Amino acid sequence: MITPLISIIIPAYNASDFILETLESVKQQTYTNWEIVLVNDCSTDNTIDIVNEFSGNVSNYVKLIINQTNLGVSETRNVAVANASGSWLALLDSDDVWLPNHLETLINEVAKDSDLNLVYAGCLVFLDDVKNIIFEQVITDGMLNNFNISLFTHQIGINPCTVLLNKKSWNRIGGMVPNLHHAEDKDLLFRLAKMGTKFKFSKQNTALYRKHSNAIAASNNASKMALGSIYVYEKHFDWEAIPLKIRIDQLADAYLSYARLIRHIDIKIAGQYSLKALKTKKSIKNVCYFIAFKTLSFL
Repeated sequence: MITPLISIIIPAYNASDFILETLESVKQQTYTNWEIVLVNDCSTDNTIDIVNEFSGNVSNYVKLIINQTNLGVSETRNVAVANASGSWLALLDSDDVWLPNHLETLINEVAKDSDLNLVYAGCLVFLDDVKNIIFEQVITDGMLNNFNISLFTHQIGINPCTVLLNKKSWNRIGGMVPNLHHAEDKDLLFRLAKMGTKFKFSKQNTALYRKHSNAIAASNNASKMALGSIYVYEKHFDWEAIPLKIRIDQLADAYLSYARLIRHIDIKIAGQYSLKALKTKKSIKNVCYFIAFKTLSFL
């Protein structure tokens, strides 16, 4: 079995409530040739103290980097990768966790195929506590047989915490877009796929993604994610491997999703984005939403 050094890339901002659980899940990995590259993005809590204490209790290298200004998650990941020594990168957010066999499962796939650039696991979604699993990802052979389309339409959703990526592939596409703070992972995966990166699914759900029960935070994040998706689908509208109809559908749906999310805050903006959806795809649904938002804007 090959045993390359894996650099675990963790961006952290005010992560003190969850970071220790994340780090402990790394410590428990059955694959042991890893380092952690954690970049603290101007946290105001005691994230740094927790990381330093953890670092003193493990033999693996924990590299702590402190941003002098708040850069956001994309550029913070870029900083981490620039300081990584490993030939493979495992992405992990500061509130997500791995099952103990996560890295071993992924690196076993790499050992089977020297042409592989990216391996991803399936994902379990939990609400606040890892014992509270609310969703188990299912990826079928049919989805995998039409991988690019499945990725573009989010039938296959690849969460960052599931990914093991060859560092050369990351560098080849220039990493993440610095100022893209939402849907940045979608953009990264689209660029990798368009470049011809060889993806492989491990067929095991070994990564756990945390959802938070804070309703206000979830609502704010949803609208930001919708704007990020609009940026990504506009940017990649030229992806010729994806049938034009599917590209149109996804972009129109992205516009409409944002319109529906923003309508309680600014009905005029909702109307503008529903018009974009209608211009992108003329459908009864889009006509109805546009009329509804336009009518409400006059009330």
